Amino acid sequence: MTLVDREQVERLMVLAGALRSGLVDVLAAGPVTATAATVALQANGRAVAVMLEALVSLGVAERDQPPPTSGAGSVADAREVAAPGPRYTLSALGRQRLVDPGPELERNWLLHQSNKVRSLYELPFIITHGRQRAALRAKKDQKACALTMGEGPSGPRDAVVDRILGYMSPSRPRNLLDVGGAVGHMSARFMARGIRPTLLDMPEVIELAREKLGAVAAGMDFCACDFLRELPAGPYDLVFLGNIFHIYGPARNRDLLVRAGRVLAPGGVVAAVDFVWERSARAALFAVNMLQATLEGGVWRERDYRAWFAEAGLEDVDIQDLAHGSNQLLLARSPLG
Repeated sequence: MTLVDREQVERLMVLAGALRSGLVDVLAAGPVTATAATVALQANGRAVAVMLEALVSLGVAERDQPPPTSGAGSVADAREVAAPGPRYTLSALGRQRLVDPGPELERNWLLHQSNKVRSLYELPFIITHGRQRAALRAKKDQKACALTMGEGPSGPRDAVVDRILGYMSPSRPRNLLDVGGAVGHMSARFMARGIRPTLLDMPEVIELAREKLGAVAAGMDFCACDFLRELPAGPYDLVFLGNIFHIYGPARNRDLLVRAGRVLAPGGVVAAVDFVWERSARAALFAVNMLQATLEGGVWRERDYRAWFAEAGLEDVDIQDLAHGSNQLLLARSPLG
């Protein structure tokens, strides 16, 4: 058994390259020859031919006849590409995973993972200097990151909502503030339970959220601002922080929790989903990811969270391991009076 599956990185980067180049979307538009795909992309014929066959081998594309020649080298020959040949299109699997909205879509997740691979290539520099090169930090694909949060089935999100409501029972929240809520993937699940959400994120992310949510957005309030600087006054029965604390260092996390506590109604709850060092199997490797992605982020210990909650005046701290994934749900409430 090898330490790393030798094909997985190649599969990831081939799929991400096909997405970024537009080749996947050309295939999604309908059957197309290699020649037509080359023209549509204003691309190199040899490269397009190779990529099309690679996508067929991965099961995300299919062709209506054998490739132009049987030779592995000849199939990439530009002269072959210029001749009439098979027509390619996305397979049912390709449409499901790369194009069509739904719980199986992983388009933006693939792009996000490929971004991480490229960034982790800088680990030797990061090990020496403690942070990524400034020029690379400025090139982060925030759109793919935000949209990734909204992909996948709703079941694990509903399970988180169930646990939060169980902690708050017998009372039931009327409203919540979804801090750094990306494209509203959690806000939508709370709203389905009759809880009015306020989705807070940066203006460019809120714009993405409105587009992705469509008609669902009419049932939400939006706050386009930087949560490190301000939070709306509330009061809120619930403040939700999903995957926030690993981005920042202890001082900012402590300050954010203190400010979150101030906008809670009496007896209101702060709920967070994140990694806890002693309890998450992914903690150590995820901390490396934060080295390349942030200036001060990391994976924090249970005692850190408990101290931050206490400094925010929150009590009844409960930390639960989530069944889906290897992260944790952290809960605490404000005093009743």
